[in-house]
Amino acid sequence: LSCTNGEEYKFEPEVYFRYNLSENSVFNRDRFTAVIEENSLKLCLNSVLRLLSQRMHSVYEIKQKLKKKGFSYRTIDKVIVESENMNLLNDEQFARNYTEELIHKGLGKYKIINSLQKRGISKEMIEEYLKVLDAPGAEEKRAEEALKRKIKSLAYKEIEPQKLKEKLIRHLI
Repeated sequence: LSCTNGEEYKFEPEVYFRYNLSENSVFNRDRFTAVIEENSLKLCLNSVLRLLSQRMHSVYEIKQKLKKKGFSYRTIDKVIVESENMNLLNDEQFARNYTEELIHKGLGKYKIINSLQKRGISKEMIEEYLKVLDAPGAEEKRAEEALKRKIKSLAYKEIEPQKLKEKLIRHLI
């Protein structure tokens, strides 16, 4: 829809029908502001749903992506609260699942900590989910598993023993 000042707006169908919009709709300033604000919230929430349909995200990641799309801080905050209330966003669940995924990939403790911090997970939450990694022998077991996978991937290549050893050491580092 176009305004008299030439600005054009794209409305979500739900907002379009709720406010009975058409090319000749006339609004006072308050109603226009309400329509635009509700539309922005719907667009923002739909963006969150699209992002979450691809993979889980932390609240921090979602905020960053929505900022890049040009949504206002106020709209982002409202949508984040609504998403948390609907249990679509949950940093604790994200941290738990993501930590398990990284452990399964064979990453070490410090790589996992760094990755969680980049995604805006609090220090307290990181410490909670990394207790598993601090169990006696856990790091050695993961290193052993990582070595086995790497050796398996290099089994078909002819590599001198010394070069193989160097490769494996670099992989573990």
